[in-house]
Amino acid sequence: MDKILKEVEAHQKKYQKETKELYGKEDAYKESEKKYAKYTEEQKQEIFSKGQKIFLDIANLIEKDPSEESVQILIGDWRNHITEYFYDCTTPILKGLGEMYVEDTRFKKNIDKVKPGLAEFLKSAIDIYCLNSN
Repeated sequence: MDKILKEVEAHQKKYQKETKELYGKEDAYKESEKKYAKYTEEQKQEIFSKGQKIFLDIANLIEKDPSEESVQILIGDWRNHITEYFYDCTTPILKGLGEMYVEDTRFKKNIDKVKPGLAEFLKSAIDIYCLNSN
């Protein structure tokens, strides 16, 4: 697990400058930086493991309709995970994440490594979740 966490952190550092330029003035970015800086290495591993499990559970449901309750519950779990450990993941922020998962080829490529088509499935499931959250 240490190896995977190190890879995730290396990925974060690689895009840190770009992320800061794009979102550095946003409250969510500031909140995320504050929270993440306070976590111990053990906490970071636990947070990553929890997030990875939710993500893999979503991937395992890719053959289902994204509107199915089991999928929607996991999208809610994903949103809650982000809110608990990083920043308040509002409905508009979550919708933006879903769009980024498919529009940014770097994200799409990494997400689709887990399971081909997963980025599009996530976006569809997130869109449905957000529509029903309003």
